[in-house]
Amino acid sequence: LESAGLFAPVGRPRRRQYFAMAAIVRPKLANYTVSEKVEVDTRDHEDHTFCGVMFQLECLDTLPIDIITVASVSVRGALGPLTVWVTGGHWEGKSEDQKQWECVYQAEHKPSFETMVPLVFKTPVMVKAGTGRHTP
Repeated sequence: LESAGLFAPVGRPRRRQYFAMAAIVRPKLANYTVSEKVEVDTRDHEDHTFCGVMFQLECLDTLPIDIITVASVSVRGALGPLTVWVTGGHWEGKSEDQKQWECVYQAEHKPSFETMVPLVFKTPVMVKAGTGRHTP
């Protein structure tokens, strides 16, 4: 196996110990939790308006990831009454069927053009490896 490059010798020739390459023994699931905040600043010229944002969230199963948990999103602008809705899988064929969506946030907000306002979900959105959730 040493000649194939799968194991690397360590130590003197008489007492060699062999250790497997990390790529061979990569865990199937992570044994730790990563807490990360991602901010995408979409500054504009404040010359338009919109009434929603829709995106697909997928958790790939090619890495040792068990689940992605999203507890909030932040927004800025004129705001007002805001809701956040999620659905399992893809949104196609569901976009106008409210029964297939779950409301995870609902509140009224004052305008906040410069400071991001966090919308903390009543229940975190969880996406298991190999699946997806859609958030409009």
